Amino acid sequence: MSPKKTPRTGFDKTSLERLEQLFIKTVGNEKEIRREEFKKIVTSKNPFFTERVFQIFDKDNSGSISLQEFIDAIHQFAGQSPEDKIKFLFKVYDLDAGLAGWLVQLSK
Repeated sequence: MSPKKTPRTGFDKTSLERLEQLFIKTVGNEKEIRREEFKKIVTSKNPFFTERVFQIFDKDNSGSISLQEFIDAIHQFAGQSPEDKIKFLFKVYDLDAGLAGWLVQLSK
């Protein structure tokens, strides 16, 4: 039997604790990951990719990523199905959210 997932996050308790520990290790005494810290963590030869991923994680457009935003985004990125992963990639490269929104509607 697989571990029970919490409805709020989609992760089992152990995975959620690991994500929280990773977040705390990354931010230290801060409460959020700032854009510059994020760029150090998520390295890519393509600055566009890193910036778009940051924007997707930063749901409230505050310029930083809270623990909850981090957990929500990781859940979305690490979705269980290939379809979830494809949707995430479309979000990264779909600047006006038109195509991603269309795909979400299509999948319903």
